[in-house]
Amino acid sequence: MPIHRQIPALILRKTALLTAFLLWATILTAQSFPDQFIGNWKGKLNIYQGPKLAQTINVALDVMPLDSGKYEWVITYGDSGKDVRPYMLIPVDTAKGHWAIDEKDGIVLDIFVTGKKFTSTFAVMGSAVQVCYWIEGEELCMEIWSFNEKPDHKSGLGTEEVPEVNVYKFSGYHFARMQKVKGKK
Repeated sequence: MPIHRQIPALILRKTALLTAFLLWATILTAQSFPDQFIGNWKGKLNIYQGPKLAQTINVALDVMPLDSGKYEWVITYGDSGKDVRPYMLIPVDTAKGHWAIDEKDGIVLDIFVTGKKFTSTFAVMGSAVQVCYWIEGEELCMEIWSFNEKPDHKSGLGTEEVPEVNVYKFSGYHFARMQKVKGKK
């Protein structure tokens, strides 16, 4: 068979293999959440006020599967065991990356998988808060941004060409890197 007729078949086979690999990788990634979070994680939470590190405390996140596709999601701040938050992660529409964190006190927060991050945004007691979790290498990262719920001021002209923009006063940033605790169930 002439070489010019073999090339399209070869390209077709390579394209089919590449497509199959990409589909497998996509399915694997989709299935890895929240399974990649399962385990006991511990690390340090850095709390910033303005440009300065104000405090560092221990933080832990324990994620364990429960029945019906739900997960135990327990956050512990500090070492005393006094600030333990036993939440539950509940699937809402996993095909769209939509989950909820049930705080088991009437508060249920929506949380979404977007790209590699698991993010929730909510407002409480005058503060808006955004919390993100993601896996980076062998670490689980947690990031918390907070700002005043009401705009600090507005800018812009309020026209179609230059719309009005709300500007918010930033109030805090927390960041943690946690490592999986080996051998703990």
